[in-house]
Amino acid sequence: MDIKSLYTVIPNNGGLEALTYYLDQRTIKEPPAHTLTRLAELVLTLNAFSFNDQHYRQIGGVAMGTKMGPNYACMIVGCIEERIRAQYTGFVPQLHKRYIDDVVGAAQCTRPELEQFIDYVCNFQPALQFTFTISELELPFLDIKLAITNNRIQTSIYYKETDTHNYLHFTLFHPRHCKQAIPYSQFLRLPRICSNDVDFSEKAEEMLTFFKRRGYPEPQLHSDLQMVATISRDEALSPTHVNRVLLVLTYHPFNTVTRKILLDNFNILSTDPETRGIFPESPLVSYRRDKNLRDFLVHSSSGSQRPLDTLFPAIAPAVRHASTLRFRLFYMGPRAHIPSKIASPVSLRMWCTASLAAVAPACTSVRPEGAYRNASVSICIASATGLLGFL
Repeated sequence: MDIKSLYTVIPNNGGLEALTYYLDQRTIKEPPAHTLTRLAELVLTLNAFSFNDQHYRQIGGVAMGTKMGPNYACMIVGCIEERIRAQYTGFVPQLHKRYIDDVVGAAQCTRPELEQFIDYVCNFQPALQFTFTISELELPFLDIKLAITNNRIQTSIYYKETDTHNYLHFTLFHPRHCKQAIPYSQFLRLPRICSNDVDFSEKAEEMLTFFKRRGYPEPQLHSDLQMVATISRDEALSPTHVNRVLLVLTYHPFNTVTRKILLDNFNILSTDPETRGIFPESPLVSYRRDKNLRDFLVHSSSGSQRPLDTLFPAIAPAVRHASTLRFRLFYMGPRAHIPSKIASPVSLRMWCTASLAAVAPACTSVRPEGAYRNASVSICIASATGLLGFL
């Protein structure tokens, strides 16, 4: 079963009720449930976006891409599942698993009994629409193909018809350790998913051809596959825990020496009485992507990437300082020139007023001295993601 367009069809009232229900079940009640629910409501109701030179405010569902989206969606579906189990008196499938909006199950019953259960689920919450498939042989679920063989569920890897296996090409300008890790990580999926040794071997040979087409050297591929072949399925499925301190650097081929210097001199930290408890193991060095041509050439249509001095010359220094603290600033003075692509001054003022009223305890109004004495800046400190996303 699959829930169609889950994120955009969740009713705000039902979602906030589910959120309150689960927050009230916490053993530690801080922060209070009503505070977190109010912040979630701000995220849901104050999301603004533009389309075809028109500006809109989302009044239903959760915005795609917001950090709270997956957890919020899981909570409301989980709440609905609990209510269905409590109210439905007919046959219930013996196996029921879900990942966000994708559901898989197995049942030993007659087809009418299963169809009756599915029909009850599909009509339980009018806002949610389901698609489903019933099969007595095999079904795909995410990247897994499930099949019934000798009254047992067998699993194999599943590729969608649109999957082109367009892995990162080996000749591209990326860290070499990343290109070396991609084949190994993909091969490691096979013992985790494939429950049959013969199927594992067939899928491994198939995956070899995918990487050969992307320019990966055969010696590396065969070496990675031999390493994966020695890992049992239980080992592959066991979670790994990394307690090392993470050091994130911006990648450049000339700054890789930083990692070598750190590891070569790590004994200084590990032997010092004051730091060896903080760094029992060497830090885990990872890299973030640097800006590329797309970052320089592609810009937001709202003009949010224009220089601050052009948008708000009177308060640009204050905005730069506050942005490092993850604050949201709204200029309310009479001299501000608001670009028409963002909003009209009246519209912007109405947005700010509504936002400040909603989180009044966390907002302060300051008047910078000196060169900025004529500018009145309202600083709204709020942890709600995307409180005014169009800024």
